[in-house]
Amino acid sequence: MCLKINTMKNEILVCCECGSSESIQIKVWNYVNSNEYAGECTDDSNDRWCEDCEEHVNFITQQEWETENKK
Repeated sequence: MCLKINTMKNEILVCCECGSSESIQIKVWNYVNSNEYAGECTDDSNDRWCEDCEEHVNFITQQEWETENKK
């Protein structure tokens, strides 16, 4: 069970500033008439947003965030 939790934390992306996983967003391309996902715009932080921080941010894994913020 511990291995599964660690694997999951390594796959979940969070805001590098606040650690939120629920409030992060990324710009995507969608087909207008079908609203079907076509892909991400870029891998640039200007296309990534955190509602909690109200700013453009980078994403890191939950495991990385927890390691960096253990003090």
